[in-house]
Amino acid sequence: MLRDNISVAAGRTYGQQAIMIADREYGNLMVEARQELEDKDFVEKVDTDIPTNEIVYYMPFRGIVKKESNTTKCRMVMDASSKPSASHISLNQALYQGPNLILDLAFLLLRFC
Repeated sequence: MLRDNISVAAGRTYGQQAIMIADREYGNLMVEARQELEDKDFVEKVDTDIPTNEIVYYMPFRGIVKKESNTTKCRMVMDASSKPSASHISLNQALYQGPNLILDLAFLLLRFC
């Protein structure tokens, strides 16, 4: 169901690089945020020279900066709603949503009280 979206992800990545070059503080914060994600094994580098024979979905990213935060000044947000074109589906659309458990949680809390 998913399509290869490398062109969309690459375009957004180049846009982020331009922003990071123009704003050095943002660029340094993004480098630190990426390094933290790599250290925790949340993301991995992709070697595009090795064929996988499968569809690979790349998630574009952007940084959310919160200067007043004491712990995390910048966090990277991945965009799982990106898709190659309007006729294709995104990763968000392909994932199983499951039932809405909010009502069950409210009922459980009322019973607990």
